[in-house]
Amino acid sequence: MVNQEQYTIHELAKLAGVSTRTLHFYDEKGLLHSEGRQNNGYRYYTHNSLLRLQQILFLRELRFSLDQVAAILDQPNFDMARTLEVHEQTLQKEIDRLNTLIHTVRKTIQNLKGETSMAPQEYFKGISEEKQKEYEEYIEK
Repeated sequence: MVNQEQYTIHELAKLAGVSTRTLHFYDEKGLLHSEGRQNNGYRYYTHNSLLRLQQILFLRELRFSLDQVAAILDQPNFDMARTLEVHEQTLQKEIDRLNTLIHTVRKTIQNLKGETSMAPQEYFKGISEEKQKEYEEYIEK
């Protein structure tokens, strides 16, 4: 069952951990519109707004530009459940990578203390080639 509760812009901002200015900006960009206005003239948002804002923030976490976010969310065949499944898979891969990095750091510490030895290739487990390319491009600039 979908919650039909209404949220003011301040309530939605607080729930999402963003500023009201951010929500106004998303409205200006056509990303997130209020569902209407209350009797007092304040904008209100509903459960659909919560889901849309969640998607915007998830996609921003994945480093999509606002234009890319709009293009994704406004596709006629946009499937929120499928998109969330992809988000989950992407996040799980990142968790796995970070866990590998943590293991590498711990093992390196143990190696430095003389508690274990490491094969040369073990020093680089979990280090993302993609991230290294990003860093190289940054350094070159």
